[in-house]
Amino acid sequence: MYQGEFELEAELEDLMALLTEGESEVPAPGAVKVTSQCPIDTPYVIRGFARYSADVLLLPPDQQNKLAAIAKEIADSQSGAPGTTPVTQVFAIGFADSDPAAEAKSPGFGYYESEKRAHAVLEDLNCRFIALTANSHVKSILTGDDWFGSGRGAKNLAVAAPRSEAERQCNRRVEVILVRGARMPNVTPSSNNNLAADLSLLNDLYHAALQGTSGKYDRPEVAVVKAREIAETALTFIGKKLQERAARCPALPDLQGFTPYFKDALQGTASKYENADEAVSKAGEIADYAGLTFVGSQHDLEWKYATLPQPMAPDCEPVKGKVRGPVNHMLCITHGHVVDITARMVIARNLAEYKP
Repeated sequence: MYQGEFELEAELEDLMALLTEGESEVPAPGAVKVTSQCPIDTPYVIRGFARYSADVLLLPPDQQNKLAAIAKEIADSQSGAPGTTPVTQVFAIGFADSDPAAEAKSPGFGYYESEKRAHAVLEDLNCRFIALTANSHVKSILTGDDWFGSGRGAKNLAVAAPRSEAERQCNRRVEVILVRGARMPNVTPSSNNNLAADLSLLNDLYHAALQGTSGKYDRPEVAVVKAREIAETALTFIGKKLQERAARCPALPDLQGFTPYFKDALQGTASKYENADEAVSKAGEIADYAGLTFVGSQHDLEWKYATLPQPMAPDCEPVKGKVRGPVNHMLCITHGHVVDITARMVIARNLAEYKP
């Protein structure tokens, strides 16, 4: 688990940061006191995440107020009032602070953290939006398929060389983009599982665990007992996860496709870890991340069949020097498209298809 791996190191670094910040409070004679390098706060940038955290409930009150305001703006746009253009898609782009030590131990760590934050913000906005529109007589055109999250890792730092925890929190942020008007190609999310029947779910979990333990243990009885232990632990784990989700978002209390990925991952973790709690915990981590990455694959497939040219997605990250053509033709590394940044249009699905 990422957080446990770096917890001690993080605490030591935070202690050093506090000491450094404390020293900077008293400037040397004649020196000018250094002020924060954080950019001016804006309504669509959610920042202030704790280190290695994507928990929006831990954000400062002013950031919570931003989430509430954005959700209200989305809900109000669905009113159908004259002159109102509805929000048709919501994009959240997550960012992480630079952490070379964590990245060296686990390459891709920053992207993992930034994607978790993006999807945490989307979930919070979606929950607030549903609560705001639950009793409305206006039918919303915004569906669950119209919310997209992606991560940039430690790219595009808001503060290039942070000197305090406050400045590092400015890097740990999520930028929200509201699209109004015509939709871009969207993704159909994986179907939700009905978790009401615990017996049926326990049976599924037991089968998944058994596929792992049967390859790990030579003695059949050990494999069976371990599979049962893991399945029962997993059932409790999912029950708690459902309770946490219901408490966090009463308007949308299901797990939105978590369980299928969890059962798939459990087959592998049951074959590696003897401790049931560890096998279940690892499967949970994998399932959380698997759903996020698969949504990206679905989105890419829709773009494959989309008619070109068409507008760039808001989360597209153009990169210079990858396309042999005019300087305004660049590669969008988020989706692999070739884009015309002047016209802000996708002109080729990939480099192989591109013709200058």
